[in-house]
Amino acid sequence: MFEFPLLVSDVGGTNARFGLVEHCEGPLTIIARLRTDDFDSLADAALEATKALKQKPKSLIACGAGPVDGLKLKLT
Repeated sequence: MFEFPLLVSDVGGTNARFGLVEHCEGPLTIIARLRTDDFDSLADAALEATKALKQKPKSLIACGAGPVDGLKLKLT
């Protein structure tokens, strides 16, 4: 079970898209589309995507396009 609000991300080689689900069974609201190359890490991009939110997310689901090696994702 995740705590809400929940931040959802889809990270690809070109763009990182972020959405927010405010409560269980709530809709996904798109909050940001950022260029992947503009950030050193997912954490940096997530901070940028959420900086205007009044209530900060308590959980994150991150999806990435590429192989995972330990805690690192190599974008394709």
